[in-house]
Amino acid sequence: MTEYSFRLLTNGVVLKDNVLYYEGKETARLGDIMIFDSDGQADIGSIKSETVKEGEEHLVTVCVNDEFMKEAVYPVYIDPSVNRIDTETINGTKTIQDAPVYSNNSNAAGGNAYNLCGYCGSSLGKSRVLYYLPGLIERADYQSITASQINIVTLSLREASGKTGTAYVTS
Repeated sequence: MTEYSFRLLTNGVVLKDNVLYYEGKETARLGDIMIFDSDGQADIGSIKSETVKEGEEHLVTVCVNDEFMKEAVYPVYIDPSVNRIDTETINGTKTIQDAPVYSNNSNAAGGNAYNLCGYCGSSLGKSRVLYYLPGLIERADYQSITASQINIVTLSLREASGKTGTAYVTS
């Protein structure tokens, strides 16, 4: 197993069993580790954490399969996920909103664990996902950022069905 360790300074947030707690409330969970090589091959890694100083400093270690790394076409991208549990609100509005829209189904489909894109079968038809980020508009810390200070913005999408085929992403 290849391991990469990182110091996580949390300023009062407690990390226990890969779950982040703020003021005693569960707020986020360290999730899956997805690894992709430049040839499109993928693998799933794991993550572990240990407390250095409660509520202040933690050591987070990402674990990657040695065999995958030996066979991989470089560069390799290791993508940890963090799952928010308490979607933050500003004036009653969620800071990140997303919604799948289906060609054969006009009903709202909120509360999905995953957003489906592409062809989803005859009952749903084709699916698109719409994203709205009101937190970027309404939060003072984001309002103070100028366009010249933004170096890169990334939206990462991944195929998680396990099916094979060709996928196209347009924006």
